[in-house]
Amino acid sequence: MTPSVERAKKRVTSGLCWCLSWRVVGEGVQFLGGVYLARTLLPSHFGTMAMVTALTSCLMSFRTYAIPQGLVQEGTFDDEIFDTAFWFCLINCALIALAIFLSAPLLARLYAVPQVAGLCRVVALSFFLGGVVMCHKS
Repeated sequence: MTPSVERAKKRVTSGLCWCLSWRVVGEGVQFLGGVYLARTLLPSHFGTMAMVTALTSCLMSFRTYAIPQGLVQEGTFDDEIFDTAFWFCLINCALIALAIFLSAPLLARLYAVPQVAGLCRVVALSFFLGGVVMCHKS
């Protein structure tokens, strides 16, 4: 094999190992978090979270518009392209977070569960923070 093919093979193998490690750690943390929540929360609290999840799962597809995947596909990390993608993701996630935050009282009235409003506001913050790291993860 030529040196460039050998180098590409090592890079792909290294990337796969990092992706697998990231996935295993992420799934492990999520599993342990779920076990912790199952042991400490009441079933009604899970129902409240399901009410908020119904809204956020609908908005999740609008969060990125596949910008991070486009960056990976592009392959070249020109500063201008990366900056544009970063700011687009950040502003888009901030607008979605603002919409969730402002619609929290409406959703609480819709479900007739006042705790939904506070939970929506916390989830709105996570949407915004997700936008900050989205392009950097890719």
